[in-house]
Amino acid sequence: MGDRQGKFEGQCPHCGTRVDPLRAGAVSIVQGQIAHFCSPTCRELYLKREIAPPRKPNESARSSESEKGSEEPSSSAEVTSTEPEEKHPVPVWGGLEIGKLRLALPYLIELCAFILTVVALGLIPSRVLGGFLVPSIATAAVLVHLVMSILRERRGGFARIVESTTVPIAAAILVVIAAWGDLAKVPSMCAVGLLAAERMGRFIEILGRRRSGILDVIAGKSPTLLADEWRDNSITAARIRRVTIVLEWARFPVAVLIGLLVWLSAGSPIVALLAGAIALAGINPRALRMATGDVHMAVALSAVNKGIVIRDAHAVQRVASARVVLFLARRSLFLPTIKVVNWQTVEGEDEKEVMLALASLESRVDGRFAKAVLEFAKGMGSPSLEEMEVSVIPGKGVVGETSRGRLVCGTRGLLLDESIFTARYEDWAANVEKSGRRALFVVLDDRIVAMFGVEEEPAQKAMEQMRRLMLIGLDPAMVTSAEVDSAMAMGVRLGIENVKFETTEDDLDALIEEINATGDRVLLVGHGRAFETCLRSAEAGIAMGSSDSSMAGIDARQQGLEEVVDVISSIRAARASVAFNLVTATIAVMMGLGLASSWHYPYAVIVAGAFGFLSCALSTFNGPFVGIAKMKKASGVIYGRLRSILGLGRA
Repeated sequence: MGDRQGKFEGQCPHCGTRVDPLRAGAVSIVQGQIAHFCSPTCRELYLKREIAPPRKPNESARSSESEKGSEEPSSSAEVTSTEPEEKHPVPVWGGLEIGKLRLALPYLIELCAFILTVVALGLIPSRVLGGFLVPSIATAAVLVHLVMSILRERRGGFARIVESTTVPIAAAILVVIAAWGDLAKVPSMCAVGLLAAERMGRFIEILGRRRSGILDVIAGKSPTLLADEWRDNSITAARIRRVTIVLEWARFPVAVLIGLLVWLSAGSPIVALLAGAIALAGINPRALRMATGDVHMAVALSAVNKGIVIRDAHAVQRVASARVVLFLARRSLFLPTIKVVNWQTVEGEDEKEVMLALASLESRVDGRFAKAVLEFAKGMGSPSLEEMEVSVIPGKGVVGETSRGRLVCGTRGLLLDESIFTARYEDWAANVEKSGRRALFVVLDDRIVAMFGVEEEPAQKAMEQMRRLMLIGLDPAMVTSAEVDSAMAMGVRLGIENVKFETTEDDLDALIEEINATGDRVLLVGHGRAFETCLRSAEAGIAMGSSDSSMAGIDARQQGLEEVVDVISSIRAARASVAFNLVTATIAVMMGLGLASSWHYPYAVIVAGAFGFLSCALSTFNGPFVGIAKMKKASGVIYGRLRSILGLGRA
C-alpha cells in the first residue's frame, strides 16, 4: 500500500494532504511506520483498499455527522456523539429512501389528515352515537400521532421518546376534558388542532433546512462536505443543553404543580387539567435546543461553499466573540510579490559591483524581499554570485561577509544597531516612507553605497474589506515591522487606523496579551510560525495566505481577503441569529407558563404550543432567507446594545 504514495511522513498516505501530527485525524501503523491520516475517512479508504476519487493535496476529507436516532432531521446541537458512523447515511421512512422534499412528505400527509379531522369534528353533530363519536375520533388521532412519534424517535433513547410524547399527552388531556365535560366538542377539536400545529412546525423546519443546505448534509448528499469532527460544541450550546435537560424532566412536575395550584384557586378539576395541558404544550425544550445548531451549521456550509473550512461550532463562537481583527500585514493584507523602486547608488560607487554584492547577499536568503532584489538585479544584468555566509535580523535586514568587507542591507534601525549613521539621507528616506514604501540601505565596509525602496501592493479591495469590518462593529488592526511613517502610510492605503509598527512577529504574543488586558478579544489572521504559536493567546484564528497546515479554527489558506471577511461577517450575523433564537424560545416558554396560569380555555393549548413550534421553525431559517436573516440580525444588534447599556458585557 505504501508504494502508491511512496514516503508518507508528514502527509496523508491516501490523499497526500500535508498533516500536522498534532492535528491528525487518525493514526495507524503502515509497513512498520506510524502513518498520520488527515481524517478517519481517508484511513478507512486506505486500509480497506477502496477506490475513491483523489482530492487536492490541500483539501482534507470532510464528512458530516448525520442524525442518530431519528429519520427526521433534528438540530445539530442534538448530535453530540463522536462514535464512528456509516459514511453518508441516507434517512429512510417506511423503508423508502428520502431526499429533500420527500423527507417532508410524511409530515405533510399527517398535517393534512389532522386538519381534515378537525374539519370533520366540527361538522359532526354533537349527539351522534350518544356524543362519543367526537372524542373517539380525537382519541384515534392522538394514538396515531403518538405511535408515529415513538417510531421516529425509538432509536434516540428514552429521553427522546419522552419528548416526542409530550404533545400527544397534552392532546390526550384535552380529550379527557371533552369526555368529562359533557362530551364537549371544542376540547376534542383543539386536541387534534394541537397535533396539526406540531406537524406543521416540523414540516416548516424541514423546508427551512432544505433551503439552508443542512438537509443535504443530513442526507449525505451535500456537494461540499463538512469537517469530520464537526459538531455543535460551542459554549452556548453546552449551556443550553444543560438547561434543556432540566426542562425536559421538569415540565411534567411543573405542569402538575400548576394544575394543583389552579385547582386550589378555582376549585375545578377540569380547569386544573386544562392548565396542566397548556403548561405541557407551552414548555418546549426543543425550541431552546435548536437555537444554535442550525445557525452554526449554516455558517459552516456557507464557508465551505467559499472554499473555507470551519473546524467546529466552538470556532464559530470564538470568532463571533472577538472585537479586534489583528492582521499579520505581509501575510494577509498584501500581495506576495513586491517591487524594488527608487534605486540610487551613492556618488563614486560602482553600481555593478554594488549590485553584485547585494545579489550575492540576497541569494542566500529565502523571502519576498530577497526575491524582489534578485529580480531587480536580473533586470540590470546577470551578475556572477559570490559565496558568502549571511545572518538574518528579523524585520530589519541581512548581514554578510564578502571579500570586499562586511555587507549590510536593511532598515535605518539595523544601521543604527551597526553604528552607521543615516542623517545625511534622512530626507530621502522620509519621502520614501511617507509614500507607503520601506526605505532600505546597502552598506559595504561601514559606508553607505546604495539606497532603494520596496513597494508592497495591497490585496484587491483591501480598503473596502476593512470598511466592512468596521461596519459590523470590529476594529481592524495590522502588525508590521515597518517604520512608523511607512507603516502609517500603509494603514492609510488599507483603511486601517490601528497600526502596530516596528513590531516583529517575535513580539506578537506580547502584543496580543496587551490587547487582551484592555478587555478586547483578538481574532488573529495570517500564517507562519509566530501565528501558530500565538493562537493560544488569541481568542480565535483564521489561517490564510499559505499552503501549510494550521491549527487555526478556520482554514482559509487558499482564499483571499474578501472571502475571509465574508465568513467573519456571516459569523457575526450568526451570533445575532443565535441571540434572536434564544429570545424567541424563552418568550415561547414564558408565554406557555403565563397562559397556563391565566387563560384557562382549550384554545390556549394551541396558542401555547404554536409559539413553541414557531420558535423551532425560525431556528432553521438562516442564511438564504434574506428577510428573516435581516430581522434576526437587527434584533441581535438591539440585544447587544441593551447588554452594553445595562453593563452586562460587551455587545
